[in-house]
Amino acid sequence: MDLLAGGSGGHGRLAVHRGLKPQGGRRQSRPLAQHRAHQCMRHQEHFAIRVEVEAPVAGALLDRQPVQVAHHRYLGDARVVDVDAAGFAHPGSSHSSLRADSTPWRPLCGRMRTDILRGVVQRLGADAPPLNRAPSDPMKPNTDQPVGEENLAPAPAAAMTTACVGCHKTFRHGFVPFCDSCGDLVDVDYDLRQVHLLQSTNPYRRFRDLLPVKDPALLPADACYTPTRHARRLGAKLGMSHLYLKNETVQPSGSTKDRMAAVALAYLWECGVRSFTTSSTGNSSTAYARAITRFPGFTMFLCSASDFHQRVHIPATEQVVHLVLRDATFVDAFQFAGRFAEEHGLVSERGFFNPGRREGLKLAWMEAVEQVPEPIDWYVQAVSSAMGVFGTFKAAQQLHGLKRIPRLPRMLCVQQESCSPMVHAWNEGSETIQPHHIVANPSGIAKAILRGDPTGAYPRMRRIVQETNGSFTAASEQEIREARRMVEQLEDISPCFSASTALAGLIQRVRSGELSRDDTVLVNLTGRDREPSGQTPPAHWLHRKDGRWIPEDPTDPVLQSLWASKR
Repeated sequence: MDLLAGGSGGHGRLAVHRGLKPQGGRRQSRPLAQHRAHQCMRHQEHFAIRVEVEAPVAGALLDRQPVQVAHHRYLGDARVVDVDAAGFAHPGSSHSSLRADSTPWRPLCGRMRTDILRGVVQRLGADAPPLNRAPSDPMKPNTDQPVGEENLAPAPAAAMTTACVGCHKTFRHGFVPFCDSCGDLVDVDYDLRQVHLLQSTNPYRRFRDLLPVKDPALLPADACYTPTRHARRLGAKLGMSHLYLKNETVQPSGSTKDRMAAVALAYLWECGVRSFTTSSTGNSSTAYARAITRFPGFTMFLCSASDFHQRVHIPATEQVVHLVLRDATFVDAFQFAGRFAEEHGLVSERGFFNPGRREGLKLAWMEAVEQVPEPIDWYVQAVSSAMGVFGTFKAAQQLHGLKRIPRLPRMLCVQQESCSPMVHAWNEGSETIQPHHIVANPSGIAKAILRGDPTGAYPRMRRIVQETNGSFTAASEQEIREARRMVEQLEDISPCFSASTALAGLIQRVRSGELSRDDTVLVNLTGRDREPSGQTPPAHWLHRKDGRWIPEDPTDPVLQSLWASKR
């Protein structure tokens, strides 16, 4: 169990080792299942935990009051501290002598382990950074320490504006993806003079003044930071001493898109939307389907291309109607979702052009800034529309405006060679996606980023990459497989091929000398492979006939009803 604490006070990794400790004897390692099985044993056996803290955090932990530690020792570049069930630190001099006094150890349940670790971080002082651990399922009840009631009040409307990025026309708070005057992108922005970062372990609480949701009760109550790992072993192999990995594979759905779904659904809800259409290669739709159960009044009509059907994992819920288009591409599904919304009086949530999506994807960067102990020179992510990079750029601008970071990071956007329209357009110096850049039938192992036609998103992303003096690059299948193998072996993280594409692009640039080995680099490992779990609602298949999508099964009652209600 890896937890990361970082920020202005330092950066470090807290590795929690559960163990069974017979009284008077040597502690023996046991797996979690055995730990739980032995929790009820009395008298003879008691549980302790050992917290390994990398030097910067250990120094803060050991040097500040009221933590009382008799002494500590180094294990390589780590110091070891023992923490009892009350949250007090004890000497870490040996595995066979964990107790510093006669106070009995208490059995550790899951909640108590959380309380202990939170207690350790809280003892760092009032300015302690948030405790980072694998995020909880957003559908579970709140287990966070309470935030003051004044912090839970709806955000003042004046703090946020909705405006066109082109002509700057302003709009009332509502779902407006495009300007009705000039047709440009509509975005939300904040009066940074009114922004305060709250003391909370929940990123939706801490950064609530930089999210487009007025009522914080609509956001996940028990979310926590994901780990940012200082990749020492991988960095050593690449000759990079400042390489960091944002590990989004620990998200409940296995993807950074959980952040997007949490914010976008709350945003749509406050905008008055109750039914909408969307399309996805799997990650966004899976995240939406998990999070939508928090909003009983929502209905989502999901449009998927058949090639991505198996990547969509939907819990059993009547709130999601899954329409699968036979032999379609992602672009086909995206366009169909828009037409379907028009024909049925629904809202098309528009993917990249949904402000709530882009705002939710700011959170990974904002967390990482507090976890990495030095300014970040490069941000690297695998992209299809590059929505996550857009969010990161905006978050960086805002944190720079708040004087939380000294400069903006350079952006490196990576695609798989077999589907890299943005890279081709960039290399040709083109301001737009041209017909010969479009990949009609994308293929490759990086399934989540196989978008062959990013015509709408590319001009905006090109400007961002230019402004940050960044770049686009493409990685081969062999490079992607090698990158995944390296991070699995050296850092014990198993990202999917799409996430590994980002690391492959970085490795390529480092080896070619185009990226300095001395730079501080953050790679966002955006997700992992997922296995279907539980029962999923049936999909409703469509096929194309005479240029139109029609029900494949004319007896399907859901499709019969939908096609009968078309405008």
